[in-house]
Amino acid sequence: MVIKDRFDKDMIFYSKIPEGVRIREINLGNGRKAHGRPFAKVVTSIDFSKENGYAFQGEFLPRSWEVDVPNGSLLLVVRGDGSWKHPHSTAYLFVVEDSEIVKKGSFDWTEKLTIRDEAAKILEELGSEDFAIKKAEKLIDEAIKLVGIEKLKEIISLREQKEKF
Repeated sequence: MVIKDRFDKDMIFYSKIPEGVRIREINLGNGRKAHGRPFAKVVTSIDFSKENGYAFQGEFLPRSWEVDVPNGSLLLVVRGDGSWKHPHSTAYLFVVEDSEIVKKGSFDWTEKLTIRDEAAKILEELGSEDFAIKKAEKLIDEAIKLVGIEKLKEIISLREQKEKF
């Protein structure tokens, strides 16, 4: 179900879906004005033995195919935005939160170790117990709005009874 189209800083064109976002297009800038090759990737882990772009483990995102990316995902977008005379690439870190793409930082692509460490912090936060608790609290709030607190308590007690057997 498509809810609303968004365009994040002329870089990522996406739609909100209940599970996350549907990325429709990623503007990676001009590859000839970049250091290296521009790319976008869903980062799932960090390889600390690498000090370059290979440190970022995960799936590459196509530039113009529709791809569903779930909430809690970390995106790395390396974009060519220099000039013909002075090529330059900028790396952007985004997190998919509540069916929105939230920018977490931008860096000069030559600072790969800084980007690697920042991405690792974000992944740790996404996998942390605090993040899981915050997510659960949001879901509980939504459930209370939908059915009310008394009905939610009833559902929970039924679940607890099922688990006993």
